[in-house]
Amino acid sequence: MAKKATEHSRYESRYGGGWVAPQQILAEVMCERQAAKEKTSLPAKFWELPRWKKIFLLQLRLALKLLEKHHPSVISRAIRSPEGKKVFSFGAPFFKDVLAREQEKYDAEIASLAAAPPPPPPDPIVNDQTPRPDFIPRRSLRSKLEDFERE
Repeated sequence: MAKKATEHSRYESRYGGGWVAPQQILAEVMCERQAAKEKTSLPAKFWELPRWKKIFLLQLRLALKLLEKHHPSVISRAIRSPEGKKVFSFGAPFFKDVLAREQEKYDAEIASLAAAPPPPPPDPIVNDQTPRPDFIPRRSLRSKLEDFERE
């Protein structure tokens, strides 16, 4: 886990692991869901605890398999979809259907972006207002008294 964001580690861990790769953040989300289901919370660096280590590594391997076929944003959309909110493991059999639907949507978006012409450049901003006059502070009572004492 990286101390700084890189091309490979571009997601910040919610559990004190620094910057992590897509498969690690996805595994964290699944462990978070399992903890919420059990009505517990995950401590910092929970993957080092014996109870969570096995679960985290399993979800990490499953996430890596999914990332071979799908973009991270497709998987993220799938687990945030209404059907995907019921998923507590990437190994769930019905999750493949959810992923397939999200992949179709993603492919359609990419195709429409490729086919659409680029947006026109924005119009330049015209400033019709006259500038405000410079701020000239008034002399305070104290400064007037100090000037009076110097005289």
